[in-house]
Order: sequence, then structure tokens, then C-alpha cells
Amino acid sequence: MKSQEKKILMLINFFPPAAGGGVYRPLSFVKHLSRLSWKITVVTPRPGEAWVSDTGLLKEVPESVRVIRTPSLSGLKILSGFKKDRPPGGSRRSSSAFAGLRRWGEFFLLPDTYVGWAPFASRAAARLCREEKFDVIYSTSPPDSTHLAAGSIARRFALPWVADFRDPWIFLYLRQPPTPLHGWIHRRMESRVAGADRVIVTTGWQKKNLQRLYPGCRVVKISNGYEEEDFKDRVEPDMSAPFTILHAGMLTLGRTAEFFLKGLDIFIRRSPDARGDIRVQFLGARESRNDRWVDKLGLGRLVEF
Repeated sequence: MKSQEKKILMLINFFPPAAGGGVYRPLSFVKHLSRLSWKITVVTPRPGEAWVSDTGLLKEVPESVRVIRTPSLSGLKILSGFKKDRPPGGSRRSSSAFAGLRRWGEFFLLPDTYVGWAPFASRAAARLCREEKFDVIYSTSPPDSTHLAAGSIARRFALPWVADFRDPWIFLYLRQPPTPLHGWIHRRMESRVAGADRVIVTTGWQKKNLQRLYPGCRVVKISNGYEEEDFKDRVEPDMSAPFTILHAGMLTLGRTAEFFLKGLDIFIRRSPDARGDIRVQFLGARESRNDRWVDKLGLGRLVEF
């Protein structure tokens, strides 16, 4: 007997052709749910809203998935218009140009600089809910503002709501709120999301933390993993090539290669013969201060972005 098809409405800010680490978890949910008799509708911003993109990821979206793309007034898009460069080695934005602008955004845009998408997402989701019946609504963060849009739709149309935290709430755990008042507002917002019908997290620490802060929070851990189908063909390493260290991820929001590069510099000065036998690759978007450290330490021949 064929299982009954159910409908899920998914609010996903970072979705192909957007790229970066935050794309893969919700994209995997989309792919696997589509194989389990779920009829999926994704609401996401139009291409160009994210500052990192990969059109090759579009082929990963199943043909059966309906994708609704909306406008957005994200702070990131506005700030990116001031200064962003894309050198041959990858996607890079100016650290100095973004520092003051980011602080302005953190002070005035709550809960994050992507909150300008929330009204467009809510409007599109509401139109869809008036036209057809969904069984559940799903949202994923960061950005945390996506949950606020999904929560309003869930209450308005009496839909079960699943809130997926790929990371903990940014301005409570990964960034410092600019003032105590901002911290209080962020905590109130997090508490509203913790009241979703189901909260999904990636780590045991976050599960315990939400249960401690919000007793009754219906939280379950679904760890990050990998797609086995992407690793069907084993590649033997080239043992004659230089020893290569790879960092896969974004060097933004306080994440920096500075201390690793300083350590690499110390190692090379102590073991100069290793200079020809070691390479470092940073895969992902970054801010320009990382390039400046490479230049300052004279590591240009060893480090590739």
C-alpha cells in the first residue's frame, strides 16, 4: 500500500544557488524527505541575496520540489553593495569596510541582518497556506529571523512547526549582543522559537541547554552527517605531492585564520626545509584580513584561498 503523500512548507534562507556550509543540511532534508512521500515547497530568497553562490548546487534540488523565490531587503545585501571583491582565489569581502557597518546592523536589525527577508517570506507562505493545506511548516537557522517568519505563519494557520537550529542562536552564543537590552530581546525571541512543536538541534550540548532554559521544550538532536552517495569513488592520495592542510568553512563573523597562520610561520622558521613540502588551502568565503596576514607573514607561496 502506497503511503499517503504529505505536504511540508519549508522556509530556508540559504538555498541553492546560495552556497556555504549552511546550505547542505536543509538541502539534505529536502532531498531525503522528497524520497519519503513528502511533497515539498521551499520558500527562499531570489538568487543574489547570499554573498556566496554555486550554481552547480541547483542540480542537487529534486525536480519534484517546488521552489518559491521572493525578494529580500537583507542587511547583508545592502552592506555588500558598499564593498565586495571577488578575487580569482575565491569570494572575499573587506574586513575594514564591513566592521562599522556590521556593528550598525547588529544594533538596529533584530534578530539579525537578514530580518528584511522575513516579511517577504511570511507573505509568500501565507499566500501558499490560503491556496492549499500543508501538514507542517519547517524553518532553519541561521539566520534566526527565519524562525520568526515561520512562527507567525504556524500560529496564523494552526500548522505544526519544526524549528531546526543548525547553530545556536547567533547573538546569544556566537556573537555578543551590543547592549543588555539587545540580549534580553534576543532571549525573548529564542524562547518563542523554543516553543515550536519540535525543535531540532545538532549537538547534545545545545539540546541540554534548551531543556535547561526552557523546560518543556520539545527538542531532539539530529547530528550533522554526510551524503554517502557523494563518496562512492575512493580517491587514492598522491604521496609525492606536498602535505596539504585543508580548512573547509567560512572565515567570517570573528572566525579568522590569524592564529593558525602565526603558528604556521613559527613552524616554517624553525623547520625551513619543510617550506617546499607543505601547503595550506582555505576553502570558502572569507574577509580580507586573512589575506593581509598571509602577506604580512610572507606565506603567499604556501597558502591558497
